[in-house]
Amino acid sequence: MTHFNTTAESGPTLRAYTTQANKQEAAVLALFRQRRLPLSPSQVWRHLDPERTPLTSIRRAMTDLTDAGLLERLPVKVEGIYGRSEYLWRLTQS
Repeated sequence: MTHFNTTAESGPTLRAYTTQANKQEAAVLALFRQRRLPLSPSQVWRHLDPERTPLTSIRRAMTDLTDAGLLERLPVKVEGIYGRSEYLWRLTQS
């Protein structure tokens, strides 16, 4: 879906970053489809590979999937991994 090229990469590097962002979005969407429960970004991060996927990438993927109409943010908050509130997301009701 989307890689935000904020460092003006090009060629193979840009393609690799875009592929990685697409894989992250696919993994996030697959988790929502598998779990069928509302999840926060931290909860998604814990279920995926926290050692290899930064929480910020999970947040970006969830925002992109929301913009694409595949996820929706709920008005419900839970405590995140840093003790701050996070919204829950779910698959869109289509």
